[in-house]
Amino acid sequence: MQRSLAAAALAIPVVAVLLRRRTHVRAYARALLARARPTPPGIIFTGTGCSSTLPLVRCAIDGSAACACAVAVRNGRSDPNWRGNVGAVLRFIGADGTARHVQIDVGKSWREAAVRWFPRHRIRRIDGVLLTHEHADASLGLDDLRSLQINSASGTASSAIPVFADLRSLKKIRNAFPYLFPPPPRLPPDSEGDSLPGAFALMCAFCEEEPASAGTGDVHAPDAASPALSDSHAAPAATPAAPLATPAPAAVPAVVRFVAKLDWRCFGADVSAGPATMHSRASTLPFEVAGLQVTPLPVMHGEDYVSYGFGVGEAGGRLVYISDYTRLLPQTVELLERWSAPGDGISLLVLDALSIGEPSPVHATVAESIALARKLAPARTLLVGMGHGLEHRACNAQLARLLAPEGIDLQLARDGQFVPLPALLAAAVAAAAGQPAGRVGITGAIKAGG
Repeated sequence: MQRSLAAAALAIPVVAVLLRRRTHVRAYARALLARARPTPPGIIFTGTGCSSTLPLVRCAIDGSAACACAVAVRNGRSDPNWRGNVGAVLRFIGADGTARHVQIDVGKSWREAAVRWFPRHRIRRIDGVLLTHEHADASLGLDDLRSLQINSASGTASSAIPVFADLRSLKKIRNAFPYLFPPPPRLPPDSEGDSLPGAFALMCAFCEEEPASAGTGDVHAPDAASPALSDSHAAPAATPAAPLATPAPAAVPAVVRFVAKLDWRCFGADVSAGPATMHSRASTLPFEVAGLQVTPLPVMHGEDYVSYGFGVGEAGGRLVYISDYTRLLPQTVELLERWSAPGDGISLLVLDALSIGEPSPVHATVAESIALARKLAPARTLLVGMGHGLEHRACNAQLARLLAPEGIDLQLARDGQFVPLPALLAAAVAAAAGQPAGRVGITGAIKAGG
């Protein structure tokens, strides 16, 4: 009996090790199968929360908060109420047959989102970036893109990632991340003797920097004719001493720092001139990103600020993504009405929704986005940018009641959610066939905005 018990005691750890190995083998097998599965086109939400992200700091500190933050804190990061800054990845198949990924917005929480969701959705690289605007919740993670550019085998950086934004956003981002932009050229005076040639002046205006002074930078003594402060007991002026010889400064060694390599590109028009002109100058001219045709959709993000949404896909299967808006500009309304007409159609509509019905000067509400969904009649609508007043499960249960009587399929999105969109493949094929790209480099953007 004792021998049997002793043998059983010895067998238990062995069985546990075997079971653990079996679990690891199964997990490894599942990972291999996941890699072998075809990569379907679609959209992956890297964030669905407001600019502060959820849970809010004050709600996490206050344990008595009765909101979506309390649910998120109680259940942890896997809860759908745990939300990062709004962002998404568009996945499509390029002309060469490989999966390509375009990131919409790179906000403050982008790094955490990439660590959480990129492995799960097999995203290993970003082929392009679309910026809706330059606010921190859309652009402050740009520096972290460098983590995707290092080659682990050779230690060298990969090619630059194209980043598309409107000219106003490029100007502001240049101030925040000057080291991610090429330095302005130092050109000699032009033939007419001006100190700032046209191209250089435009570059200075773009960078919003003052040009360097033409002086030598030396510190000059006061002019001899200037009145001096004195009194009757002042000591006689001393004979000035001979200047000491200044040793030549040592050469500063060149230091190469690894930063994100970004290829800055401009779409739309310069909307920084103010409300009187920003409405008409915002363009809906399509352009191409990594082989995908994209249409910019200018909207008002508050009455003093133009932001952009994006439209991709072909007739009958379009994706319309508008993450920050209070109202649509006329050119966007006209385009969306045409896309939602019979014979066309929007497959997925992504809209801003900060709160249920409490008005915001800079964001839409759930009620306003429901009204827009009714008008555009998409096959499906997902809301993003939610604040802590929108608890995921409770709100989706209420929104589900719109489906039966009105046929409106409208829900809150969640971080990490994937929605297949086969029409993205058709959009990539159309772009590869030579559709209008409207692609403008940073030099062209400066000239266009000058």
